[in-house]
Amino acid sequence: MRIREAFATAITDRIEPVVKVLDRKPGVIAGELDSLVVTPQWERFLRQALDAYTDAATRDDEDGIGIWISGFFGSGKSLLMKVLGVLLEGGAVDGLGVRQRFLARVPTASPDRVDLERYLDVCERKIATTIVGGNLHAEQATGGDTLALIAFKLFAGAQGYTNSWPLAWAVEYYLDAQGRGEDFRRRAEELARQPWDELVADTAFHTDSLYQAAADTLPAHFRDIAAVERAVNAALAEGGVTASMLIDRLRAWCAARDRDGRRHKLLIQLDELGQWIRSGNSNERIMQVQALAETAATGGGGRIWLAVTAHGDVQALSQNVQQEQYAKINQRFALRCTLSNDDINKVVEERLLRKTQAGRSELAALFAARAGELADLGTVLNAQRVYPVPTAETFAQTYPYLPWIVAAVPDLVRGIAQAANRGDELTGSTRTLVGVVQGAIIDAASLLDRQLGPLLCLADVYGQVESDVPIETKTDLGRISVNVPGATEYTPASPAPFFSWEGLVTSLPRSRTSPAPLSTGMTPPWQGCARTRAWSSSASSARATPSWWARPTSSLPPSSARFRTRCARASAACTTAPTTLANPSRLTTARRPCASTASPSRGARSRSS
Repeated sequence: MRIREAFATAITDRIEPVVKVLDRKPGVIAGELDSLVVTPQWERFLRQALDAYTDAATRDDEDGIGIWISGFFGSGKSLLMKVLGVLLEGGAVDGLGVRQRFLARVPTASPDRVDLERYLDVCERKIATTIVGGNLHAEQATGGDTLALIAFKLFAGAQGYTNSWPLAWAVEYYLDAQGRGEDFRRRAEELARQPWDELVADTAFHTDSLYQAAADTLPAHFRDIAAVERAVNAALAEGGVTASMLIDRLRAWCAARDRDGRRHKLLIQLDELGQWIRSGNSNERIMQVQALAETAATGGGGRIWLAVTAHGDVQALSQNVQQEQYAKINQRFALRCTLSNDDINKVVEERLLRKTQAGRSELAALFAARAGELADLGTVLNAQRVYPVPTAETFAQTYPYLPWIVAAVPDLVRGIAQAANRGDELTGSTRTLVGVVQGAIIDAASLLDRQLGPLLCLADVYGQVESDVPIETKTDLGRISVNVPGATEYTPASPAPFFSWEGLVTSLPRSRTSPAPLSTGMTPPWQGCARTRAWSSSASSARATPSWWARPTSSLPPSSARFRTRCARASAACTTAPTTLANPSRLTTARRPCASTASPSRGARSRSS
């Protein structure tokens, strides 16, 4: 069986690496809901959130109006917040209700299923919800805009207002409040002879037409263009939008939309709040978060709710603000969810690596035939955390990776981020764990067309995260071949994938003869990579494990004498020795040079550690 035939998923269809919270296109919503992996943690959090939301359906004095979702990169924070918003807003996609689509993805045996159905029914009968928001860091956090002003811009965009916030605040909002918004837009299109989308995209160019349209639509309030201009300038003179101004307006907007016994609420979704806080004066921006949440709780009449995502939980804010301010934020964001790595791995396995029944059976047979050798390859000894070991079931679940490698990728990305002195997020095109794991599979030359057997190693992942590796590290690595005295054909021509892990995956063991990327349980990368090795094939050759790999090269500039000394030691260590892939366990003894002619038992290896 070819590797691609073992997958029950469309393995080559790249999964969108970034979830756009406010992308409400029917095809997008349907695709996200129909491929949703609802983990037990998701079930518990959504039950708690819906419970609190429906419990406060008619209350005017609800204090806990904040929802804080945190977790590692690619853990599904944005998707969880988006799904919550979709469920609260309701409606149908392609003739099927979004709530029905969601419940179809909840396991029938889930202990939370009955409660989820009940709370969604209450939402349908008693509450109408409008969702606004977006990615703060990527889309809205420009210039010196306050959080309140950013929130209003997001609201204005959701209502189809122009890109001029003073015009939206001083004119368009009031036109809508009096039921004349559509008349205004039609009149502006007539005067400008352009569709409304064009006027929104280039508001400054069409200012005269927009001002005239406002005066024509509401002459009792705007006598002429000059009156419209004065209203806009007055909004600018106020210096922006404060939290109290915003909440007062949004509360009134919601109250005007109560219908048929259903109370109208507004959920403001602020994606990547943590990045926005870090990109400016952290203390000042945290105070803005506190002000918006506090004002929404005390002045929003239970109608204005906030949902945010961040890499860190609420407690992480306590380091940057006074305890009084932190206590208020802590109180307002009463609903919290921290997504775990275990959930990430489950999503990766279900959405990406899931196998067909025939694929699982054949992989289980392969594992049974080489169980001892694969156990050696897939067991990480003396690690600072527990990594999964391969069994017949887990081997089939994570293939073409060994289980520990999938579990180690988040640790790797966290190490890269810490080395670069930034947050845990990725900045490249593969911004999620699913993207990293899938990208390595797709980019491995001809891997999917080969028969079951080849394994991907951690080095195969390097190309997916290379853009995030600190430039100083990459510069040092790029000069290794130049600085290694007497380099031979056995000196790795492109050692970056193997050196760069050192010091980044801190939970993996290391010693002077056991560098982290080659820790016991992993084949040396020049043999473990799918491009060069299949453990079911015949003979190959091995190189010795350079003992100098035990420390990060980024700590030593190429010009230093110490670096040159270590390069010389590496050159001396690069020797060859024959081996046979009929016994791959010999290739896992990273604590001994691979040139060794003996293969120690697992017990001996453990004792040598």
